[in-house]
Amino acid sequence: MATKIEKKKNDEQINQTNPMGWRDKRDEMRERKGKAKLALCSIKRERDTGHEQGRKRKDKAEQNTKKHPRASETKTQRIT
Repeated sequence: MATKIEKKKNDEQINQTNPMGWRDKRDEMRERKGKAKLALCSIKRERDTGHEQGRKRKDKAEQNTKKHPRASETKTQRIT
């Protein structure tokens, strides 16, 4: 990683060539971040095909019902 002094020198050089250079740099970083996020999303989408997503939803629903059973279900279990 570049030290603070090197970064400061780079920023000064950019400001000499382009007074609004920091803005361009910020926009460039935003673009990079956006592209990286899109790439991640597409990778995840490829990994999760439709039937797998459905299975995951079903598993999640089962887990939730296990964590929070309905009151009527707990009463019937107690009686039996």
